[in-house]
Amino acid sequence: MISEVMWNFELYFSSDWKFLAICLSFNSANSKFFCLWCQVSKYDQGNDWKIDKKIENFQEYPGHHKKPLFYMISLDKWVLDKLHLLLYIWDRLWCLVLAELKEFNQFDDICRDEIVKEMDRIGVNFQFWLEKSNTWNYTSLVGDDKKKVLKNFNFKRIFPPLRAKAIQELWDRFYQVYLNL
Repeated sequence: MISEVMWNFELYFSSDWKFLAICLSFNSANSKFFCLWCQVSKYDQGNDWKIDKKIENFQEYPGHHKKPLFYMISLDKWVLDKLHLLLYIWDRLWCLVLAELKEFNQFDDICRDEIVKEMDRIGVNFQFWLEKSNTWNYTSLVGDDKKKVLKNFNFKRIFPPLRAKAIQELWDRFYQVYLNL
C-alpha cells in the first residue's frame, strides 16, 4: 500500500533463452528436454504441445534440477524476448529455404542471382560468395533486414508457384506471431 492506495502487480519476466534457462535452473538447449514451458522432448517435436508446467511443482518435470530463481513468477509469465525469437526463427527458416534449393539442385548461379535481386528489390544488401572450402556463404543480416525479408520476400522468384505459396504462408504466419507478441 502506497499513500492509501493498494497496488496489485502481475509479475512477468523476459530475457533471451539462455538467461531464462539459468533463472529456471534448467538444462541446456541441446538436452533431451529443452523447452522451458512444456514437457516436449527433442524426439517429440512437431507433436501438439501447450504450456503445461507450473512453477510450484518444478521437480515433476524433466530438465529442471533446482527451484527457479524467481519462483514467485508463474511459468506462463516468463516471456522470450521478440528480438531473439525473430533472429533464431528467421535463421532457421532461411536455412530451410537454402537447404530445399540445394536438395533439388536449384542452388545454382541463376538462383543465387535471383535471391540477390529480390533482396535488392526489398532494400536489403545481400551477397553470396564461394569460400576456399568450396562452400557457399552469404551476408549475415541484422534484425531490421530480417524483418524486411520476412515481410516482403517473394518466393515465387526461386520456387515453383505451389511450393512458393506454401513457404510464403509459413513465413507469413510466423510474421503474424511475431507481430502479435
